[in-house]
Amino acid sequence: MKFYTLDRSVTLEYSKIPIAFQVESMLEVSVVNKGLGGIALEEKQVDEPYIKDNDTIPGGSPIEWHLYYDTSDWKYIVAIDEGIPVGGIVITDIRDDSVTHHDYRVVPSYRRTGIGRELVKRALDWSDSQGCSTILCQNQNTNVPGCRFMINQGYNLVGISIHAYALCPDETQLLWMMDRSRPGGN
Repeated sequence: MKFYTLDRSVTLEYSKIPIAFQVESMLEVSVVNKGLGGIALEEKQVDEPYIKDNDTIPGGSPIEWHLYYDTSDWKYIVAIDEGIPVGGIVITDIRDDSVTHHDYRVVPSYRRTGIGRELVKRALDWSDSQGCSTILCQNQNTNVPGCRFMINQGYNLVGISIHAYALCPDETQLLWMMDRSRPGGN
């Protein structure tokens, strides 16, 4: 297994790495006392498990991103096994001291093998090399394993947007942050 930091010229190959996952549960968001009492997340099983594939949502596929965003400075951290891309993270919104790690994806047969952790490590190393100490990312309340992964990598939940996804109105955006300028990274 080899890991590479590449530019947007790999978008087509990168888009072949599946991002789809099975939704078996979701984090139900409850706003307590109009937010003054906090926000609660409770894991609930879905009635019928289903496959969620962000690549099928208009604008969600890597090959469409350039139509919606300036991708000229985006970096792709890609895991390649025997010449085949099997995982990746895209680094976007590169600023003076912050970046967004976006679109975590790993081929299903390679999930839970440590590739995701190594991709995050490589993305953090690249971000550090650019002087970026604030790392942002997001996922959805339908991706409970992804939320656990974020926590295990050292991210903290810093925001919730109930109405972020016009094309997926039943989903809630969860915003995560890692502050590497502080001891312990948060």
